[in-house]
Amino acid sequence: MTPTLVLDGLVAILLAVTITYCVVLSKRLGELRRGREAFEKLIVELNEATARADSTIAGLRAETASAAPPSVRHETEHPIFATIFRT
Repeated sequence: MTPTLVLDGLVAILLAVTITYCVVLSKRLGELRRGREAFEKLIVELNEATARADSTIAGLRAETASAAPPSVRHETEHPIFATIFRT
């Protein structure tokens, strides 16, 4: 066997290993992209739920403020409530 033939065989083997590795890497990157898309969808849904919760809380505060007797309204204006329940 000539050295050129041995080197050609070695290069062919290394090329096959590289191609196999690229295929595996491509599959993993595809899975990562799909996972990222699902994560982005989850973040959008979480933001929407947070916005709905904020508006619901604001509505509840408005309702309780209008329905509460004046003495309770005065107590909830205390500075400690302002720091705990920021509006």
